[in-house]
Formats: sequence, C-alpha cells, structure tokens
Amino acid sequence: MLRSLCCSLLIVLLLFGCESRDVWKVHNKVEIAGDWNQEDVIRLALTPTKEGESRIYIEVSHTPDFSYENIYLKYILSQQGKVLSEEMVSIPLMSKEGLWTGDRQGKNYSSNQLIGNFDLTETITLEVQQHSREAWLGGVMSIGVGMQ
Repeated sequence: MLRSLCCSLLIVLLLFGCESRDVWKVHNKVEIAGDWNQEDVIRLALTPTKEGESRIYIEVSHTPDFSYENIYLKYILSQQGKVLSEEMVSIPLMSKEGLWTGDRQGKNYSSNQLIGNFDLTETITLEVQQHSREAWLGGVMSIGVGMQ
C-alpha cells in the first residue's frame, strides 16, 4: 500500500514537472482571409494586464496548406509613438523532420515567437508585415499578439 502510494505521488510530481511554465494568452488577433499581400500592414494593440516586465509574443496561425517551413515577419512594437523594438524575424513552423510544430487546433496550427521583454505601462501597438518569397502569401489564418 505504501509503495503504491509513493509510486502514485512520484507519477503526479513527474507530470507536474513536465508541465510547460511558458503559458501565455493571445490578447489581440487579426483574421486574414486566405492571402496576405506584402504591402498589407496588420496593426494590433495590446493593453498591459499587469505592471512590470512582460514577455511579448507574436502568434501565427496557419493551415496545412501553407507552402513554407517558416514565415518571415517584420514588426514594429511601439508605445506612445516611441519605437520599443523593430526587427525582421523568421518564425519556424516545421520541424527538421518535415512535421508542423506549434499547437494543433483541429486541422490547423498555431506557433508563437517571443519578441522581447518590455516594462509596459501603457497600451502598445504592434505593426506586422509578411516578407515571404512571394508578394502574396496563402495559408495564414491569423496574426496575434500576446503577453505573459
């Protein structure tokens, strides 16, 4: 009985130890209707939910019809007109084995990319443009911004 109880306790501790501590929530998302032109700028606002430093993420949701293993995005993160961060990022969407990564949502997938830690006091604005190999990029369902 004691051995069974100890084994059960050990299994519970192992399961909690494997739990991801990197839980975050998308606070604002823009749906994209199938094709995304390189000239299209997606603007998202994010209001801080706590004081102090926050980790800011970009989320990309896509269908299995997306043609590439990653997506190139240029973003500008600003607060009250002051640019906090501006960068081109490559967000991996596929493993080296050719399998989609990220969270599966039915038949679609969602991946996120940390863009930085910021001490937010007021609403921030995130502007995102795609910079793919083609002017029109299909298969992207939405772009979101979140914080942890």
